Amino acid sequence: MTFSRILKAIYREYNLDGHVLSHRLSVSEAEIKAWEEGRSFPKEKTMRDFSAMFAIPLATLEKSCHEEESL
Repeated sequence: MTFSRILKAIYREYNLDGHVLSHRLSVSEAEIKAWEEGRSFPKEKTMRDFSAMFAIPLATLEKSCHEEESL
């Protein structure tokens, strides 16, 4: 599963949107939008925070970014 798909699943499961997630992770909404579109991915610290916040193993998130890059 790609990172953008994981992100969309998080939105549905936790009833979130990019605005709320950007606030919780202390990143810009533009950065979140780039993740949604697969144009970029979270930096290492943000990826760790995302992993802890949603109980998703860091290795799973890292793999999802690599899958997105290969599309």
